[in-house]
Amino acid sequence: MPLHLLDLNEDVLNHVVDKLYGGNALRFSLASKRTYEVAIHRVAAVVKCRRSDRLALIHRVLLNGPRPRAHHIEDLLIHAPIFLQGEAPYLPQVRDTPPTHPQMETVLLGLRNLNRIEFAGSTWWNLTVLSLHNYATALPSRVTAPPEELWPQLLDTIAAFPQLHTLDIADFRTDDKSFRDIDDLAWGQFDLMLRVASRPGPRLSPLRSVLFSSILPALYATELMNTAYHLRITRTTLEDNLLSTHHLGVHLRKRQAAALVEIVRTVSPVRAQLAAVIGDQSTEFWQLISLAAPRMKVLELRLVFPSTLDSNLVPRLTITKIQDNIPAMLASLPLIGLRLHFGKMPELSKLQYSNDPLYEYDDAVYDAQKKLARELYSTRVQIMKSLPRRLTNAIHGLRVVAIADEEPDADYDGTPHVPRPLSESVGDHLDDSDEYEYQASWYAHFVKSLEWWRVMRNEEETVRLEALTWDQGTRVQRFFEDSDVTGLERIDGESS
Repeated sequence: MPLHLLDLNEDVLNHVVDKLYGGNALRFSLASKRTYEVAIHRVAAVVKCRRSDRLALIHRVLLNGPRPRAHHIEDLLIHAPIFLQGEAPYLPQVRDTPPTHPQMETVLLGLRNLNRIEFAGSTWWNLTVLSLHNYATALPSRVTAPPEELWPQLLDTIAAFPQLHTLDIADFRTDDKSFRDIDDLAWGQFDLMLRVASRPGPRLSPLRSVLFSSILPALYATELMNTAYHLRITRTTLEDNLLSTHHLGVHLRKRQAAALVEIVRTVSPVRAQLAAVIGDQSTEFWQLISLAAPRMKVLELRLVFPSTLDSNLVPRLTITKIQDNIPAMLASLPLIGLRLHFGKMPELSKLQYSNDPLYEYDDAVYDAQKKLARELYSTRVQIMKSLPRRLTNAIHGLRVVAIADEEPDADYDGTPHVPRPLSESVGDHLDDSDEYEYQASWYAHFVKSLEWWRVMRNEEETVRLEALTWDQGTRVQRFFEDSDVTGLERIDGESS
């Protein structure tokens, strides 16, 4: 006799429902009276607001009626892209939004189930309700520390959320014993430089996550750091990221690479998010990383191309390095999950102007550049198609591999008119783009193609790649975010 979902006992059914939110929770709740009772509260469990003009709508939807949905919120994201220099015109809009919606301040204090909150953008208002980033992080010319008198207000506000376990904030001081349950910590670059370096005391307790805006603050915090499940070092600019050292002298590059290895050794992450410039790192460097991080099982690596390429030869060599160098340099890592994110090549941007009359003139030099860009574009597409197989052959424990790309369409046919406009992504619009944990500051760029594969191996070590759907890939991503060492070790054991 087949077992139906609704035959499950209440505890098991509630456990299943706890994985749903948004549209999936709504569809499940409409199936029957019983499913409605157990699932309707999950519709509002996760709320993500990426446009300031939606604050009023969210307020209306979540607070109207005798049973406000706001009581069920567990994960709240309010996003404003001020961390990009190019978005500076939007700063006044972001700055003026919260005061025009004062109801948000009182609403937040009523979210008793909230366990994770993230704000991108900050004002005095945000600081009193968990502001997580400071304008100084986005605008180095205005380096200022948060006013000391605001810290008591901020800490009192944090204490109002009894379930809070994830905090993303600049210069959070863990001395206060009121916040012993917080295990996820992020620091802003300038706050670390100005304050943490002189902060006395023992190392921090082991954390769930350690998030740095660049490699620079990580250097200042090495003496305070302890182990963590998750390490993220976001690339801000090529100049301040030690993973991007192609412009430095040989001796300085070696010293900084050694410093990075030491940071990885100190944190010993199980899951890491790092950034690198293609062609910068050697196989020996990544072997040192693997020795420094024997627990690492999941790696998300953002790979960018050098920003200045002076000849036709250099870009050809750079793009072909993807094919052999990347699998070889990652082969020593004990990974079960790998996600590579490829940035844009400067030359490929020339294809975007092929329909622009301003660029339609008889110029032999420009025509040659456009021809090279078209060749590089096609070469890149072909390399991306072969890369998953090369990675699985090189990394024998790999169970899942994903390739995210900002540039080519996988169906590119060699014509200059095919590349999608900059505003398009894998989703129809920004709300459907590649979204997951810490999206606001890690994957800030549109992803034009994202593919996932499950790696299948038989007893003869024959490898087969099984393409995953978008939803399946999203579930894998969520698993890596939410899992722990035991969960990943279980998968690793099944693969060996």
